[in-house]
Amino acid sequence: MLPFVIGGGLLAGAAYIAWQLMKHLRQSFRSDDQGPQPPAESGDEPGNGADKQAAESREAVRPQDPNKLIERIVSEIEFSHGGKTHVELQPSEIPADDINVRPMMGFSEIPRILRSEHALEDETFFAKAATGQLSVVEHLAETVVEEPAGKAVIEVLDCSGSMKEYNRSRWARRLSERLVGKCIDHDADYALITFSDQADCPHQASGRAKLEELQRALGSIVYHNGGTHIDLAFRACFELLKELGLDDIKILLVTDGTEGFDVEWVVSSLAKLGAKLHTVVLGQQRPDLRAVSWRYHEILDESLVSY
Repeated sequence: MLPFVIGGGLLAGAAYIAWQLMKHLRQSFRSDDQGPQPPAESGDEPGNGADKQAAESREAVRPQDPNKLIERIVSEIEFSHGGKTHVELQPSEIPADDINVRPMMGFSEIPRILRSEHALEDETFFAKAATGQLSVVEHLAETVVEEPAGKAVIEVLDCSGSMKEYNRSRWARRLSERLVGKCIDHDADYALITFSDQADCPHQASGRAKLEELQRALGSIVYHNGGTHIDLAFRACFELLKELGLDDIKILLVTDGTEGFDVEWVVSSLAKLGAKLHTVVLGQQRPDLRAVSWRYHEILDESLVSY
């Protein structure tokens, strides 16, 4: 009898242990299925304090995709859809207070011939009619006329010797090609101002044929040597801006920025001209350029090494 009691006790103990083990496993699976658990206390929440600053620092130095940045910059250049309007007097079929007397342009206008012309002798009348010398009355009415907006991109490109480092020049060349392509797609003009120790004369193009020609010639236009005198580049850009006299002009500055300039003068000049500056800095940060820019991008040199 005793062996049966001992055996039953062992079986019961084994069953209890197995039940506890299954219970523990089920609790583990349920915890896993519930997904991430909320943080215990606000002071220990991930992303607070030093942890958050460390994460932001890592984000700041993370290499960027050069091609994606090109597409982003090009996409951020948005032209206005409408144009400016003005009122002018145009011919009207409805009688109006304003009239114009002009030569007849066809026999369909005979009913509008001046009465004084009808008083002429037949021979004179038909001679003048044959040579288009009869005068007709044309009524004029005020009409609102919309003109398409004059659009352009002015690219101010750093061609200093340091732009040859880290494939900065190669990346900038690709950006220039995409900018010209956008101007082709949007029927906009394009002007390229290259600068180093001095600012070169702008290379300008309008219309698909001329734009495509300039796009192909970029390799021979852009060369790198000398310093980075951004102040001279700004002066050349602002002079061109005045000459163009267009309604919608985008300015894009591409530089590795190693020389200073008068921040207040640039800010006031942009305000007077009603222009906005989009800056792309290759390499080190430039707070002075950030201060004068409507949009500002940086691309780190390590992103360009294998470009």
